[in-house]
Amino acid sequence: MKEYSSRKDIKVQIIEDDALIAMMLKAKISGEGYSVCETSANAEQANAIYFAEAPDILLADILLSDDDNGIDLAIEIKETNPALPVIFLTGYEIDDIKDRAMVVKPLGFFIKPVDIDEISRLIDDYFKIR
Repeated sequence: MKEYSSRKDIKVQIIEDDALIAMMLKAKISGEGYSVCETSANAEQANAIYFAEAPDILLADILLSDDDNGIDLAIEIKETNPALPVIFLTGYEIDDIKDRAMVVKPLGFFIKPVDIDEISRLIDDYFKIR
Protein backbone atom coordinates (compact mmCIF):
# COMPACT_ATOMS: atom_id res chain seq x y z
CA MET A 1 0.00 0.00 0.00
CA LYS A 2 1.13 3.51 -0.85
CA GLU A 3 2.45 5.68 2.04
CA TYR A 4 0.20 8.44 3.36
CA SER A 5 1.72 11.04 5.67
CA SER A 6 -1.25 13.37 5.96
CA ARG A 7 -4.91 13.70 5.06
CA LYS A 8 -4.10 15.78 1.96
CA ASP A 9 -2.37 12.70 0.50
CA ILE A 10 -5.66 10.76 0.55
CA LYS A 11 -7.97 11.27 -2.44
CA VAL A 12 -11.65 10.63 -1.65
CA GLN A 13 -14.27 9.99 -4.34
CA ILE A 14 -17.82 10.92 -3.30
CA ILE A 15 -20.68 9.20 -5.13
CA GLU A 16 -24.02 10.75 -4.11
CA ASP A 17 -27.07 11.48 -6.26
CA ASP A 18 -28.53 14.20 -4.01
CA ALA A 19 -26.68 17.35 -5.15
CA LEU A 20 -27.12 19.14 -1.80
CA ILE A 21 -25.79 16.18 0.21
CA ALA A 22 -22.92 15.72 -2.28
CA MET A 23 -21.97 19.39 -1.94
CA MET A 24 -22.14 19.19 1.87
CA LEU A 25 -20.06 16.00 1.98
CA LYS A 26 -17.45 17.45 -0.37
CA ALA A 27 -17.20 20.65 1.70
CA LYS A 28 -16.92 18.76 4.99
CA ILE A 29 -14.49 16.09 3.75
CA SER A 30 -12.24 18.68 2.09
CA GLY A 31 -12.62 20.85 5.21
CA GLU A 32 -11.16 17.93 7.17
CA GLY A 33 -8.06 18.17 4.97
CA TYR A 34 -8.62 15.35 2.47
CA SER A 35 -8.28 15.76 -1.29
CA VAL A 36 -11.67 15.24 -2.93
CA CYS A 37 -12.39 14.21 -6.52
CA GLU A 38 -15.24 15.66 -8.53
CA THR A 39 -18.52 14.24 -7.15
CA SER A 40 -20.75 11.95 -9.20
CA ALA A 41 -24.45 11.08 -9.11
CA ASN A 42 -24.57 7.82 -11.06
CA ALA A 43 -22.46 4.83 -12.03
CA GLU A 44 -21.42 6.17 -15.44
CA GLN A 45 -20.08 9.43 -13.95
CA ALA A 46 -18.48 7.58 -11.03
CA ASN A 47 -16.63 5.15 -13.31
CA ALA A 48 -15.32 7.98 -15.49
CA ILE A 49 -14.10 9.90 -12.44
CA TYR A 50 -12.61 6.79 -10.82
CA PHE A 51 -10.51 5.92 -13.87
CA ALA A 52 -9.51 9.56 -14.50
CA GLU A 53 -8.60 10.52 -10.93
CA ALA A 54 -7.60 7.21 -9.25
CA PRO A 55 -9.02 7.89 -5.77
CA ASP A 56 -7.69 6.12 -2.69
CA ILE A 57 -11.14 5.52 -1.17
CA LEU A 58 -14.80 5.59 -2.24
CA LEU A 59 -17.54 7.22 -0.18
CA ALA A 60 -20.66 5.91 -1.93
CA ASP A 61 -24.39 6.30 -1.46
CA ILE A 62 -26.19 3.01 -1.95
CA LEU A 63 -29.22 4.23 -3.93
CA LEU A 64 -28.15 6.42 -6.86
CA SER A 65 -29.89 8.11 -9.78
CA ASP A 66 -30.61 6.34 -13.08
CA ASP A 67 -31.55 3.14 -11.17
CA ASP A 68 -27.88 2.68 -10.30
CA ASN A 69 -26.67 1.60 -6.90
CA GLY A 70 -23.43 2.03 -5.03
CA ILE A 71 -23.11 -1.66 -4.20
CA ASP A 72 -23.00 -2.82 -7.84
CA LEU A 73 -20.72 0.10 -8.66
CA ALA A 74 -18.30 -0.85 -5.87
CA ILE A 75 -18.31 -4.49 -7.01
CA GLU A 76 -17.49 -3.38 -10.57
CA ILE A 77 -14.70 -1.00 -9.51
CA LYS A 78 -13.22 -3.51 -7.06
CA GLU A 79 -12.82 -5.98 -9.95
CA THR A 80 -9.98 -3.71 -11.14
CA ASN A 81 -8.77 -2.75 -7.65
CA PRO A 82 -9.79 -5.34 -5.01
CA ALA A 83 -7.98 -3.50 -2.21
CA LEU A 84 -9.88 -0.22 -2.72
CA PRO A 85 -11.62 0.72 0.54
CA VAL A 86 -15.30 1.64 0.31
CA ILE A 87 -17.51 3.41 2.83
CA PHE A 88 -21.24 3.14 2.15
CA LEU A 89 -23.83 5.78 3.03
CA THR A 90 -27.57 5.28 2.95
CA GLY A 91 -30.73 6.95 4.10
CA TYR A 92 -32.36 3.58 4.71
CA GLU A 93 -31.76 1.26 7.62
CA ILE A 94 -32.81 -1.96 5.91
CA ASP A 95 -31.06 -5.21 6.81
CA ASP A 96 -31.31 -6.57 3.24
CA ILE A 97 -29.40 -3.55 1.91
CA LYS A 98 -26.77 -3.82 4.61
CA ASP A 99 -26.41 -7.58 4.06
CA ARG A 100 -25.98 -7.07 0.31
CA ALA A 101 -23.41 -4.30 0.90
CA MET A 102 -21.30 -6.66 3.03
CA VAL A 103 -20.38 -8.58 -0.15
CA VAL A 104 -18.02 -5.67 -0.90
CA LYS A 105 -16.43 -5.95 2.58
CA PRO A 106 -16.84 -2.19 3.14
CA LEU A 107 -14.61 -0.26 5.48
CA GLY A 108 -17.75 1.29 6.94
CA PHE A 109 -21.51 1.60 6.61
CA PHE A 110 -23.26 4.77 7.77
CA ILE A 111 -26.92 5.78 8.00
CA LYS A 112 -27.54 9.40 6.94
CA PRO A 113 -27.20 11.95 8.33
CA VAL A 114 -23.56 10.97 8.78
CA ASP A 115 -21.03 12.09 11.36
CA ILE A 116 -18.07 13.41 9.36
CA ASP A 117 -15.79 13.12 12.41
CA GLU A 118 -16.58 9.40 12.60
CA ILE A 119 -15.88 8.95 8.88
CA SER A 120 -12.61 10.90 9.25
CA ARG A 121 -11.50 8.67 12.14
CA LEU A 122 -12.26 5.58 10.08
CA ILE A 123 -10.28 6.91 7.09
CA ASP A 124 -7.37 8.02 9.30
CA ASP A 125 -7.23 4.64 11.01
CA TYR A 126 -7.29 2.78 7.70
CA PHE A 127 -4.51 4.90 6.19
CA LYS A 128 -2.65 5.11 9.52
CA ILE A 129 -2.81 8.93 9.69
CA ARG A 130 -2.16 10.30 13.17
